[in-house]
Amino acid sequence: MTINYYKILSYLRYLLDAKGSNSIHSPFVFNLYTKVIKDKSFHSDYILIEKILKRVIKNDNQIEITDFGVDNEIGYEHRLEKISDLYKKSSITPKYGKLLYRLTKHFNPKCIFEIGTSVGASTIYLATARNYEVIHTFEGCSAKSSIAKMLFDKYDYENINLNIGQFSKTVTEKLQDIDEIDFAFIDGYHKKDATIDFFEQLYTKAHKNSVFVFDDIHWSKGMEEAWKIICNDKRVTVSIDLYRIGLIFFNPDYSKEHFVLKF
Repeated sequence: MTINYYKILSYLRYLLDAKGSNSIHSPFVFNLYTKVIKDKSFHSDYILIEKILKRVIKNDNQIEITDFGVDNEIGYEHRLEKISDLYKKSSITPKYGKLLYRLTKHFNPKCIFEIGTSVGASTIYLATARNYEVIHTFEGCSAKSSIAKMLFDKYDYENINLNIGQFSKTVTEKLQDIDEIDFAFIDGYHKKDATIDFFEQLYTKAHKNSVFVFDDIHWSKGMEEAWKIICNDKRVTVSIDLYRIGLIFFNPDYSKEHFVLKF
């Protein structure tokens, strides 16, 4: 197993920098942190989601992976991988999945974009939280998306719109069909330039109350650089670092602040 030493060091830095609720002076962030981010109350939907995801957690069948995602720069990589191993490596953990669920419940978005479906774990959290709104989700690998589609179909998730193919094509085409994005979860391609490009594309349909959530912001030096560039962007007012994920807000009524918070 390959050890990501950069992630270990970045996590140690996070532990040194992360603060609790006493450090938050913004009423908006304080309420979000104490009532949503740190909410430990039971939600019955968690049981349903856990039941659904067990189908991939325990599935040792192999599939052939071919990642397309953004335009391929180094040629296609084909490999065989167990579905259960793929879930462990590429899916959101229950801790952050439940947070994604709570954020979606709290902000009540009508139009949701997810870049990076993988086998569908994070999509299930989003779609369960907003089961009467359409989730537009995008995946570059057809084998991964076939596992996700199996889950969506079996459990009657009719509100999921699955788009398969290179992000440069599928995301661009879908953006032309919608007016606004209320909530976006970006987990599609962990490269600096691609992450910034996703931000710029999605921002064309953002409004002052839009929420952008970025996954794996400390995955690598490039991802940390992308995260810092986005946080420093003049269009961004509030940014919140929760180590694995980062939250971005655009409301000009908020003072420009960056928070590194314990989670």
